[in-house]
Amino acid sequence: MKRITARQYGESLFTELQAKPDAAEKTVANFIATVVQFHDRKKLPDVYRILEELYAASGKGFTITLTTANELDGTAKQQIAKRLKANLEADITLEARADKSIIGGAILKVNNMQYDGSIKTKIHNLYKQFTS
Repeated sequence: MKRITARQYGESLFTELQAKPDAAEKTVANFIATVVQFHDRKKLPDVYRILEELYAASGKGFTITLTTANELDGTAKQQIAKRLKANLEADITLEARADKSIIGGAILKVNNMQYDGSIKTKIHNLYKQFTS
């Protein structure tokens, strides 16, 4: 049986995510299950790099939503956008929102991926640990 290359994985995942952006969570879960099934976990860093290349080449850039407890001023938004653009090596659109309910920290949503570093979530996770 012929092995699947990291490039093939990356291109396939990219195509699926572009075709069905609303089903990204399910698509990624299925992708990871396939990678594990074929014992190809070591290819994941290369797949990630290939996905970044494909996304940057698509010209679509990234839409990033940054949620903080307090509203950011213009200078802070510009600095954050500049750093994100450099790290992602792609054009970005930064949408900043304020939501006092997160208490502190930040929630960063990049396209369909969310990174939650909010105090609210950390407190909730601690609560779950102590009540389990």
